[in-house]
Amino acid sequence: MRTLIILAFALSSCLSASAQALKCDYLFEYTRQESHKLALKDPCLCIEISGDSFCCYSQSKFIRDSVAQAVLAETDNVYEAIEQTRKYPFGVALFVFGQPSMGSFREIAQDAFVYLEGRGEYVQPSWEIGTETEEVCGYSCQKAVADYLGRTWTIRFTNEIPINLGPWLLWGAPGLILKAEDSNGLFRFTLEKIGFTQHSRREQIEAKLEEERQNPDPRYYEYDLVEMEKLLTRMKRDQSVADEMTGGHTEAYDANGNKIDTSNLPYIPLIPDEYWK
Repeated sequence: MRTLIILAFALSSCLSASAQALKCDYLFEYTRQESHKLALKDPCLCIEISGDSFCCYSQSKFIRDSVAQAVLAETDNVYEAIEQTRKYPFGVALFVFGQPSMGSFREIAQDAFVYLEGRGEYVQPSWEIGTETEEVCGYSCQKAVADYLGRTWTIRFTNEIPINLGPWLLWGAPGLILKAEDSNGLFRFTLEKIGFTQHSRREQIEAKLEEERQNPDPRYYEYDLVEMEKLLTRMKRDQSVADEMTGGHTEAYDANGNKIDTSNLPYIPLIPDEYWK
């Protein structure tokens, strides 16, 4: 399979970018608080690459949302939709569309039915490449380390696939990034599957986001990356901020029926608060 991917990549570089996309599925492990490192998982965070353009999204979330939408279209029953999606894993509500050669990217996060879009410029990581090697998903990888977007990241990349991309906003290595972990052990991406697809989900995702952008009930907001990240962190940590954005009111209770204080919720962003100061 590994050899086929390498040969297919070499051939595909001569074809139209619209013919097919390289799809990489990662296990994304993360946490909301340092005492529970890597406690949460998205079993399938994907990147789809066409030429030097890519999109990053959660296949787990895509499938769960698709099932919910199908049930609602058939029954218009919210409770039935919730019940039918229980067997599907949750995924992170994060989308990234980028093209390093153009120098810019879009990052969209969803929280409490609100979409926040941030536009940013690529920062070139200064990867320090070591001699240590490791096999990931059948590929021989080299180790590299860099301080990037406020964290120290250690990656494993393979020059057998000469693409300078990776999951989320990680990029700039001499080959595809197959594994990445920050120095505090709070986030880890590990490639689990790679192959070509002629059934890209990018158009569907972009169409859905555009539908939300055009919604007459405003819930899609556009900022520069700094303001977007700051607002998202505030929403994640204080439910009242999310309620203010949606015009709603949320109360949370524990299993014993006691009201939960939602003004100081645990949340650790991929880009730490200190980076924006």
